[in-house]
Amino acid sequence: PKYGIEPKSINGFQILNSFFDQLLEYKHNIIAFGEDVGHIGDVNQGFAGLQNKHGHERVFDTGIREWTIMGQAMGGAMRGLRPIAEIQYLDYMAYAFSLLTDDLATLRYRTAGIQRAPAIVRTRGHRLEGIWHAGSPMGMILTSMQGIYLCVPRNMVQAVGFYNTLLKSDDPGIVVECLNGYRLKEKMPENLLEFTTPLGKPEVLSPGTDVTIVTYGSCVRVAQKA
Repeated sequence: PKYGIEPKSINGFQILNSFFDQLLEYKHNIIAFGEDVGHIGDVNQGFAGLQNKHGHERVFDTGIREWTIMGQAMGGAMRGLRPIAEIQYLDYMAYAFSLLTDDLATLRYRTAGIQRAPAIVRTRGHRLEGIWHAGSPMGMILTSMQGIYLCVPRNMVQAVGFYNTLLKSDDPGIVVECLNGYRLKEKMPENLLEFTTPLGKPEVLSPGTDVTIVTYGSCVRVAQKA
């Protein structure tokens, strides 16, 4: 990401909203859908106001059925669209498990590259607290969905980079946004549609010599003794 001399500091969801707005404006094969994505702009406002601006055919609500949401995503992607299909929370990935693991993850390999479905599955999670929306089925995804990239950004600028990376690919991907990050302040980049976040490359936030902490998703801050 590139920043100006005095970049504006805004909420994480506003960075996503600006990105999705520009994406829909300049890439006409992008569509976005899921439970509550259209009318209210998703539960964390990443698509707020974008249905009115870009139309009901490009940003729209679906029924409460994850399996059919993924079916729409796969079908649209096979026909040249670039769907961003939302599963409202990471816990609900289980309700689309059979289609994700048996169809979307394997399509390119079963057809020797003849058919491709580069759908992007957008979700949020790994807060790991509370009764509902608190699960983290990362193990299920990692061991059962080979063929789908799994991206777990630590903030929303990094999430934008993952979306840009996946849009350059012919393979499907899952982006798990961090629930705690939507209202944390981040600096607004000037080049939202241009920068990418590399896949499979560890990010070192704080180098040291004695202790190594490996994590994913929302960053962990460790107090250091001088």
